[in-house]
Amino acid sequence: MLVENIMKTPVVTITPEMSIYDALQTLHQHKIRHLPVVDVEGLVGILSDRDLRDACPSSLTEGDLSVIQNSPVSQIMSSPVLTVHPLDFFDEAARMMYEKKVGCLPVVSNRQVVGIISETDILRHLVEMMGVMAPGTYLEVDVPDKPGALAEVTQIIKEHGVNVTSVLLCPTKENGRKCLILRIQTINISKILREIEAAGYQILWPVATGG
Repeated sequence: MLVENIMKTPVVTITPEMSIYDALQTLHQHKIRHLPVVDVEGLVGILSDRDLRDACPSSLTEGDLSVIQNSPVSQIMSSPVLTVHPLDFFDEAARMMYEKKVGCLPVVSNRQVVGIISETDILRHLVEMMGVMAPGTYLEVDVPDKPGALAEVTQIIKEHGVNVTSVLLCPTKENGRKCLILRIQTINISKILREIEAAGYQILWPVATGG
C-alpha cells in the first residue's frame, strides 16, 4: 500500500507571514490538527494544534490577544519538516512517525505539498487491514518461521470453504517461530481448529478447541 492511497487531500496550508491568531482560526474552521507552512519555494514548516495552543495567552491570566494577532507563525513553526513521497510505502511512513514521534507527515512531490497523513490515518488503515470491521472469527496459530507454513494453514481453511479476510505474521519471543494471526469469515471453527492442530500446529487463540 502506497502513501498516496491513504493520504488526505487537498491540504489546508498557510504562509509563514500569517499571524498565529489567524492560523488558530484556520485550524478551528477546518477542524484539523496540523497546518503545513509553505512559501513560493515549497514547504518551510509545520504547526500543530498544540503549538498554537501553547503560543496563546491563557484565559486564566487575561492575556493580551494582540501578541498572537501581530506575531507570524514563522516564530513558532517546526522546521525542517519530516516528509514522505506519495510513492513511499505505508509501512515506511508508519515507521517514521513512530521512530520520530511525530503526529503527521506532509506528503511532498516536486517540492509541493500534495497530501498529508496523520496518526489517525495510520490507525484507520491498520484497522481496515486487520479486517476488524467485518464480521468473523479471530485466530492465532504458532507456526515455524519457514516457507510453506502460511500456505498450509490457509489451505486447511480453504478446504472448508471459508474466506480469510486478513492475515498478519508477527515475530514471537522464541527464535524460529512466528505468530500467524487471521480473521476468517465463519463462526463455527471447531473442525478447522482440529485440522490445524492435526497438521502439527499449536492454536494460541481460541485457547481451547472444544474437543
